[in-house]
Formats: sequence, C-alpha cells, structure tokens
Amino acid sequence: TSSSSVVIPQELLQSELDFTTSKIKDNFSNFSAFHYRSQLLDHVWNETTVTSNDNESNNKRMEKILQEEFQIIEDAICTEPDDQTSWWYHAILLDKLVEQGSNQTTAVGDSSAPSSLLTVLGPRLQEQAALFRELLEDSPGGGKWVRLGLLRVLQVLGGESSSTTTSEEQKSLLRELMETDRDRSQRYHELLQQL
Repeated sequence: TSSSSVVIPQELLQSELDFTTSKIKDNFSNFSAFHYRSQLLDHVWNETTVTSNDNESNNKRMEKILQEEFQIIEDAICTEPDDQTSWWYHAILLDKLVEQGSNQTTAVGDSSAPSSLLTVLGPRLQEQAALFRELLEDSPGGGKWVRLGLLRVLQVLGGESSSTTTSEEQKSLLRELMETDRDRSQRYHELLQQL
C-alpha cells in the first residue's frame, strides 16, 4: 500500500500544510519542506477523490489547490531562479496535473462534462511560460533550471494542443540545454530526437 492510502484527519493535514508553507516562506531552498509537502499533497488528492464522487467538485478543489501551489512555487522561482529545489517541486506539480488530467475522461462536445484540470489550468501554465521566458531574458547566459521548467510547461501545454511554434521553442530550449548543461547533453539530444 502507498502512503497516500492512509487517511490523515483533515485538521492534521491542514496543520502540516500550514507548517510546510511557513518553512518554505522562511527559506525557499528548504528541500525537506517541499518534499514533505509533496507527500502531503498525495493525501490531499486521495482525500478529495475518496470523499466525493462529484468530479466537478473534485476538479474545483484540485484546481484551487494547484493554483495555490503554483503561486508558492512561482514566488520561490522568482526569488531564487537557479535553486533546483523549487524546480523539483514544480516538476512534481506538473506531474500531478498531468496525472489528474489523464484520470479524467471528458467527452468531446459534451458541455455537461467537467473540464479537465489541464484545460482549466492551461491559462495559468501559459502565464508561467511567459514568466519563465521573462526570467530567461534577464539571465540569457544561465538559467538551466528556467529552461528546464519552461520546457516542461511547454510539454504539458503541448499535450493539450500541439503547435509548430511550441515544438520549435522546445527544440530551441533543448539545443540551448545541450550547450549549457554538457553533462546531460546526450539526454537533451534524445529528447530533441523525440520531437
């Protein structure tokens, strides 16, 4: 059984989330707080889906949670853009979003069906992409983590709607990463070949 199958009382869960928020705001590089928070989110997701069969209500709750988590991570990224801790947590949030989106089935053209979280949070991810591009403009020579974060956001957005522009931007980011992060250049080359 996974740790998320254990039910944690709501009051305790909220108290622990508040604790991690406090620790993260004290120090955006606090990997332990981000890691613990990621574990708590598993319980939040589990509780949301177990306590209600109403997909639309679950989506709204998960959307609110992800909006709050994205705000925390954006604050951290804007404060310390080269700190891998915040980017690690960002990747987890994107994975959660994709996982939740893939667990939902919305019939095309069915206006009564709840919108997928990916669709609802698409504008937020577009804003994130713009923010990350701005961060790259401010530090054109560096920004490995910013490039990786932007790449991941574009990959998630690309799953929703594929465009030539997005694909070209992904290729450009991968080429830049091959130059700036030579230790992992083969990995980036393989990803480039998949586009």
